[in-house]
Amino acid sequence: MSITIKKTKIAALYALSVFTLFPCNCAYGQSGILKGTLYAETAAAESGQVDAQIRLATFYASGAHGSINYDKAFHWLSIASEQGSIRATSLLANAMLYGHGTKKNVTGAIWLLRRTASLGDPDAITFLGRAYESGSGVKKDYGQAIGLYEAAISKQSGYAAALLGAMYYRGDGVERDVNKAISLYETSAERGDSWGQLRLADLVGIGLVAPQDQVKATQLYKASAEQGNKVAQFRLGSLYANGVLATDDPKISTIYYHRSALQFYAPAEAAFARALWNGTGITADHVRAYVWMYLAKEGHNPTAGAQMVDWAKLLDSEELDRVNKFIENKKMFFSAYRGL
Repeated sequence: MSITIKKTKIAALYALSVFTLFPCNCAYGQSGILKGTLYAETAAAESGQVDAQIRLATFYASGAHGSINYDKAFHWLSIASEQGSIRATSLLANAMLYGHGTKKNVTGAIWLLRRTASLGDPDAITFLGRAYESGSGVKKDYGQAIGLYEAAISKQSGYAAALLGAMYYRGDGVERDVNKAISLYETSAERGDSWGQLRLADLVGIGLVAPQDQVKATQLYKASAEQGNKVAQFRLGSLYANGVLATDDPKISTIYYHRSALQFYAPAEAAFARALWNGTGITADHVRAYVWMYLAKEGHNPTAGAQMVDWAKLLDSEELDRVNKFIENKKMFFSAYRGL
């Protein structure tokens, strides 16, 4: 189905997160697993197929079709690493660096990344670059980060191209160069990286990449969202909710908000909460809405606290009791309300 764009100024929809560093789960890339093939992939992984084990880890870590499960991701990466996979070892080290699915071990992670980077693994080289860029486990050094990103890009890393593009866009350690950033985002997107696709969509959508093309931007967002990129999922929810697309649909908007919210992206948690409260594209449920807004507040969404105060005045005593039980036991909440 083709997409028609309404003539609406939408620059504000793209403004968030342009200058931020990328969240950690994006490093895993695309799993290529759909829910219908999950059983077969699991069977292949259990039979010892390393590629399937890495795909499963990517599936669980990216949140492509549900919420992130770092424990399962770490489990499959550990098995693949034990079988000698350099890429799995690099991904395992990255998980150790940020405490994803395991206890955080910065020293061990950096040591392991240096080892796999010395073997030429582009993921490890990229992760080391990001460590130097952010100062995670090493002294912050933009020069080192840039050199490592360039080395990884030469080995066809789309993620490194996206990260280096962001440095040029912000002017971190280099003279700010938007054209250079765009070129790197294009390289990243062409290589299938979800963050390159997202950032290029942002710039195409507001016309920094001429000509302004909302159809192309939407296609890039969808490609990124299908890989589990929570920001792209939120962007699509906003596009459909705010009437930017002639095919706007509150139900589709709510689906994208929900996917992003399941990855604990605070703007999406707040947006999904409002959809639940108002019954926009989904059956209204004030208890669920309040709990999601609470989660958004925990994620430092700036408007969530005030919204909770207003909503609390409208809940009856039974609803407040249910809210408090869910807040005290979030596991019970997610068990009860995993789906829409």
